[in-house]
Amino acid sequence: ERGFLACVPHWLANIYPNSVPRPEDLTRPVGCYACPGEYEPMAIALRALRELKGARCIVSDLTGPETMPASAIEVRTVKYWRQRIGSSWGTEWRLMPELLELKAQVDVAKDTTQQFWLTVHVPDGAKPGIYRGTVTLATANAGTLQTPVSVEVLPFTLQPNERPVGMYWYEHKVAGTPRRDAQVRDMLAHGMTTLTMGGLFPEVQNVDGKLALDVAPLQTFLQELKSLGIAGPIPYNTSSLMSKLKRAFPGLAKAAHDALYVEAVRQLETVSSRADTPKLLHYPVDEIGNHEERGEKANHECALVATVPGATSYITVNNYPAGEKWGDTFDIWCGNIEYTAEQETALLAKGKRYMRYGSAYLNDARKARNSCGLGFYRRPAEAMFYWHYQCYQGQPTNDFDGTCRDHCAAYPGEDGIPVPTIDWESLREGVDDMRYIATLKHYAALAAKRPQAKAAAVSALRTLHTVLGGDDRVNQGSFRDDLGHDEYHALRRQLVDAILELRAALGDG
Repeated sequence: ERGFLACVPHWLANIYPNSVPRPEDLTRPVGCYACPGEYEPMAIALRALRELKGARCIVSDLTGPETMPASAIEVRTVKYWRQRIGSSWGTEWRLMPELLELKAQVDVAKDTTQQFWLTVHVPDGAKPGIYRGTVTLATANAGTLQTPVSVEVLPFTLQPNERPVGMYWYEHKVAGTPRRDAQVRDMLAHGMTTLTMGGLFPEVQNVDGKLALDVAPLQTFLQELKSLGIAGPIPYNTSSLMSKLKRAFPGLAKAAHDALYVEAVRQLETVSSRADTPKLLHYPVDEIGNHEERGEKANHECALVATVPGATSYITVNNYPAGEKWGDTFDIWCGNIEYTAEQETALLAKGKRYMRYGSAYLNDARKARNSCGLGFYRRPAEAMFYWHYQCYQGQPTNDFDGTCRDHCAAYPGEDGIPVPTIDWESLREGVDDMRYIATLKHYAALAAKRPQAKAAAVSALRTLHTVLGGDDRVNQGSFRDDLGHDEYHALRRQLVDAILELRAALGDG
């Protein structure tokens, strides 16, 4: 009689138009827990038993220790559209749940499932406790269903993440426009505290035979990023620096061009070393495993970078043997392949710094969350970077009008406001997993200093060890894939319970 069946899938699950509710989806409540200031997703869906017009999802105010307004829960409609799968250059595609649109209503064909994505942003300073309200699924030509929703506000705030997570970014495409700040704020709201740059490169000038870089615009841009909240470090693409020097100073010997390169790095470091700018990582070559010439160039130019006090080099090593062959001069190895634990140990034993990078378009919420959450935290890497915040060919609404797929964590909206994807929201959840770990360690460190709370500190760290255990594989995305989504999400609840016990032992709450 209603015309649809309602269900509550776990937000980590991919729900397709032809998905039918699992038994647990029919009994799972709509609810979540979160700290003040935290974002947290929920999902609800309907399965149309006949053609539905104007289907929509409406959330009420939530009442509890105080009122949480309905505006604290953003409702988006999951858009299913054709996306390339497999290789970025492949021709296979699938109708994927990816885009999260701010649509007031949507028509749903018969025998089709439509998912709605709910994101709670708990107000800063919200009083702890349970907040309850309702979620209503309504249609223009059929029935209505109302179901309870609850949000548990936890009695603590999250500590900052211990490890930077950031996005590859085309800063030059949005410089000087309102879209720059909108994109940066979106990244910050998703837990990203760093990014990559390189499109805004200083003009290389030959002034009476001497090198001068016009670094003032770069310095201003970096200062503005720092004021917005980007802490860095920032991998800064310098792949074209040597060629720019050769054009500005033609006919010189190799040694002379090398000396100019060192001077250019020195001038860049006058900007990078400032207290009001993020640290730049000199990034002369990308993915050295693709060609021998790249490895040779990286080895040579990183050696030049090393001669400048304070300068740090960064190379993406997508082939471990290539890194072994060419990497003696690199300060930072950033790997995207599945290094073995032994390779990671050997890399660190050489005194190298270790970072990771990967794809932000996994079409899998669980893998995306793992890749910068529990799966990443288990690796001895100090930072994680993702390709790409917004890289597309042709129209971003068409995945087939270029030589490869579009790579977007968030898509450009018509009004300049980024439109998120499920993967993008899931990356934030991975960062939050690490923030819960940082919070547990924060309270454990406090408890270890107090005799009456030392036992709670030992117990909490044992819980952390248990949460991060149970899987010896290196792969970041597949950590604990033996667990169902509810069981996996319960790992975070173990951290929450340990934090609450620590606070109780400290006499705080």
